[in-house]
Amino acid sequence: MAYLRYQSQTFRNASDRVRRLFFASNTRNDHNSIWEQRQFTELCNALGRHLPRVLKLTDRKAKSLVWIFPPEELIATQKAIEASTVVIIDEIVRRMVFTPTPHVITLFDTAEAYSNMQYPPIVRDSYFREYLSNGIPRERIYEIWSNAQQIKRGPNVIPRNTLISDYSDALKKQSQSLQAICDKLRSDYRGQFKAKAPKIPTAIPKGASSVAFDAKLWIWWDELNFLASQMEAHFKLVLDGRRLEATYEAIVLNNGRALGGRRYEFDVDVTSAEAKFKTESSFAVGKIGVPGFPLQPLNNVISITAIPYSGDQTAFHAPLWSVLKGVLIDFDRVNLKATVEFSCWPERVMIISGV
Repeated sequence: MAYLRYQSQTFRNASDRVRRLFFASNTRNDHNSIWEQRQFTELCNALGRHLPRVLKLTDRKAKSLVWIFPPEELIATQKAIEASTVVIIDEIVRRMVFTPTPHVITLFDTAEAYSNMQYPPIVRDSYFREYLSNGIPRERIYEIWSNAQQIKRGPNVIPRNTLISDYSDALKKQSQSLQAICDKLRSDYRGQFKAKAPKIPTAIPKGASSVAFDAKLWIWWDELNFLASQMEAHFKLVLDGRRLEATYEAIVLNNGRALGGRRYEFDVDVTSAEAKFKTESSFAVGKIGVPGFPLQPLNNVISITAIPYSGDQTAFHAPLWSVLKGVLIDFDRVNLKATVEFSCWPERVMIISGV
C-alpha cells in the first residue's frame, strides 16, 4: 500500500515540478523503468495477494495505479496496451547494446560497462550482491525480518540498524545504476527512435457508457485484443532480422534484380527456406544487424546518392514500415528464389528515387 502511495506522490511531485519550471499542463506523461520482467511480474503478484486492501484505498489516485501493475484478477484496460507505462530495460540492453558482461547480463555488470558515469554506483559487497543475478541475497532481508537487535555474521556482530542502513544503500545503488543505464540509452539513441510518452492513468477506468455491464466487458475485451495484436506486431519491428528468421517470421533476401515495374527477384538465404510466408503475404522491410530499422524515419534510410524527390515531403518523416511495403509474389523454396513487389506511400515514384 505504501508503494502505491509513494508512486502516486512521485508522479504528482514530478508533474508539479515540470509545471513550475516550464508552465506545462497538468498532464502526467512518464513511465516506470524496471530492470527485468520478473520484478514486474512479482510486483503484479504482490498486488494480487493484497487486492482487497488496494481497492479499499481512500486515495483514488493511488488506487488507480493498480492498473499499471495489474494482477490476474483485474482486466487490463486498452489504454494499458496502447501506451504502456512500464519499460523493461534489460530486454532493450539485450537487443541493442553489446556489453562485455560475462555469462549473464545483470544490472550492476551493465552499469559498470555501459554508463556515462566515471564511477557508477554499483555494489561490490558479496553480502548484498549475487554476481549471476540481479537481486540482493534473500538472507539479508531475513536478517532484518528476524527483529533481532544484533546479527552474528561470521566472527562479527552487526547491529540491526546497520543492517537496515546497508540494505537501503544497496537498494539505492540499484536504482541509481538503473537510472545511469537509462540515461546512457537516451544519449546514445536520441533522435533515432521517436515515441510519445504515455499518460500515467490517474483515474479508475470506466469503459463504455449507456450499455449493459456484460456488453461493456465485451467491448473492452475486443478493444484489448485488437491493441494487443497491434502491440505484438509493432514489437517485432524492433527485433533483429536473424532473431525473427530463427522463429520463421522473416525471410533474408540477397542480390536483388529488377524485373520491371515494382517487382524484384531475390536470392533467399538457405536458413529462410522454411519461413512461414505464403504468396500474397505483406511484410515490412528491415536490415540485418540493425534492430528497429523499420521504425527509423524514411529520410534516415534513403541513399545519399538517390535522385532528389520534389513531391510531397510528408512521408520522409514517417517510419519506414508505414511508407514502404513488400508483397511476396512468388516463393520458390527449392531453388531459393523469391519475387517481391514493393509499394510506397504516397507515391510509387519514391521507390525509383532511392528508397
